[in-house]
Amino acid sequence: MNAEPILKVAVPVPLSRLFDYLPPTSGAPVAVGSRVGVTFGRQTLVGLVLGLATDSELSRAQLKRVNSVLDDKPLIPDELLWLIRFTSDYYHHPVGEVVAAALPVALRKGEALYPEQDFVTATDASAGIDLEVLHKRAPKQAELLELLIDSGGNGLDTGSLNETLPHW
Repeated sequence: MNAEPILKVAVPVPLSRLFDYLPPTSGAPVAVGSRVGVTFGRQTLVGLVLGLATDSELSRAQLKRVNSVLDDKPLIPDELLWLIRFTSDYYHHPVGEVVAAALPVALRKGEALYPEQDFVTATDASAGIDLEVLHKRAPKQAELLELLIDSGGNGLDTGSLNETLPHW
C-alpha cells in the first residue's frame, strides 16, 4: 500500500464534486486548507485542498500530480472549510465555485497572501556624491539618487519608483 496521500481538491468548475490529485514529488506535505495549482483539462487552475484520502475511484497511475503548492501553511482554517462545505451542500452549488466566491480575486488567481515588496535605498556612499556634477553627466541617475535620499533611510518600493520614474 502506498503511504502517499491523495488530495481532495475543490476546483472552480461547475461540477459538484472534489477531484483527486497526487501531491508534488518533493517538498513539505500539503495541508488541508492550502491552495494548489492543478492541471484541469487544458488549463491550469487554482484549487483548494479540502481533504486527504488513502484511496480513489481512479488508480494512482491515472491521477495527475499537483503542479504547485501555493501556501506553506493552510490559508483557510477548519471552521471556514466547514462553512464552505455547508454552503455548498445547503445551496446545492458546486463546492469549487463556493471556494472561488469565498476567496478574494488575487488569491483565486494564485497570488501570494502576503506579496513580497522590494525596496531600493541610497547607501552611505551616496552622501559623498556631488549631485550637481552627477546631474551634468547622468541626469537620470542623479534624479533617482535625489529621490532615494529624500525618501529617508527606508527607501522606496519598486512599485512607487516605477510610477515616479518609469525605466529607472
